[in-house]
Amino acid sequence: MCRSALPDECFCLDCLRPLDEETTFTRMFLNDDVLCSSCRSKWLEHKKIYNINGINYHVLYEYDENLESFFFRYKEQRDIVLAPSFLHLYKDQFQKTMKKYMVCGVCSSDEKYFQRGFLPLEEIFNSINIKIYFPLYKALDFKQSKHSKKERAQIEKIIQRKNIYPIALKNILLVDDVLTTGATLHRSCELLKPSAVFVIAAHSLWIKENKPYEQVEKKHTFW
Repeated sequence: MCRSALPDECFCLDCLRPLDEETTFTRMFLNDDVLCSSCRSKWLEHKKIYNINGINYHVLYEYDENLESFFFRYKEQRDIVLAPSFLHLYKDQFQKTMKKYMVCGVCSSDEKYFQRGFLPLEEIFNSINIKIYFPLYKALDFKQSKHSKKERAQIEKIIQRKNIYPIALKNILLVDDVLTTGATLHRSCELLKPSAVFVIAAHSLWIKENKPYEQVEKKHTFW
């Protein structure tokens, strides 16, 4: 991914270091990452599965301070060029496995969409050429971290399914960027009945609380 006017000069999307300075084995022979090795090393790979209410949640990264800052730049500061950073390392595998599904994203509120001018999940998945659908909607803007546990339990009144929205005759893969408490995904699963859930990053507290539900697969579905 290039941030330069020169077609052959590419930079890390995070620190803007020239990527042609990289001589690692991974970059030369395995993958043309859009981040330099130093920036990528700060991302905490998780790559684990949790069976929640009979549905497997596939979690790619652990959400920490580094990813919190990165997501803030991408979503709230509207640095849309960062979109390829999240899934690029596994794009070939994702393209192969996710095409079997109708990929549906957890919804954002209309208020957030008008503030940002783009849908973060849509840009992330578009960056690896995967079509994403949004059959759900939020009746109002609702940020879980700003509400009590009791208030979050009312999420079913906020997230609804669109009355007229075509659903393909395929298994549904429900995707989200950040898993905080799980309330939004739980409600979305109730409405869509997905075959699986894919999460880019999950909060460490959620990971700790759901440790008993961790699953082991000899061959993973997505990576």
